[in-house]
Amino acid sequence: SPAHAWKLSQRGDMRIFRRPPVVKGHVSIMVDISGSMGCWCAKCRSSEQTAVQSLPSYLSWQITGLLGQLHPTAETITFCGNDRGKTNCQVIELPAGQHPAGCARKDELSGGTPTCAAMLYFKQHLMARPSSTTAIIITDGQPDHCVSRGIHHVNSIGAEMAANGIKFGTVFIGNGQYLDLPTEVSVNIASMADIAKIQPMLEILDC
Repeated sequence: SPAHAWKLSQRGDMRIFRRPPVVKGHVSIMVDISGSMGCWCAKCRSSEQTAVQSLPSYLSWQITGLLGQLHPTAETITFCGNDRGKTNCQVIELPAGQHPAGCARKDELSGGTPTCAAMLYFKQHLMARPSSTTAIIITDGQPDHCVSRGIHHVNSIGAEMAANGIKFGTVFIGNGQYLDLPTEVSVNIASMADIAKIQPMLEILDC
């Protein structure tokens, strides 16, 4: 129930959901930490003018932490460009439910949204995972430009991964749909009150 979403952030109370998933298979979570997501560190959050609970980074790590609690063996992979205008994609693998240490701005973990490069890494990474893998992607914006033969390369990579048996769930932070992947479930999260919308996401983990 959206009216009880505050219990999740303040108490870690999972009973806001109808039921937790009976998890089968493997879960990999890819989190966008590009500049538009904002920083997760306490100092940067306190300096933001908007309410902390509406910050994209806050929402994304609440969702990631929740999924990590429900599935302790889930893995988290973050991706971003950087503030120096380089074209490379930075990828960081994390234990379930944890976010990067330090500060996004000071550690140059922000910049662009190289989703295409991150998806290529993700595809290779998941080849070693079980065929029942669910890949969950959390992002707040359009990928950096990368088009091949008139089709956005992210969509093409997603279709190849789906053909290999990988299921997708997408969480869009805000009110847009920024990727066109062959998703089982996609949800928009714009505030903590929307957290209950991920119930269908939990249910695909049963399959």
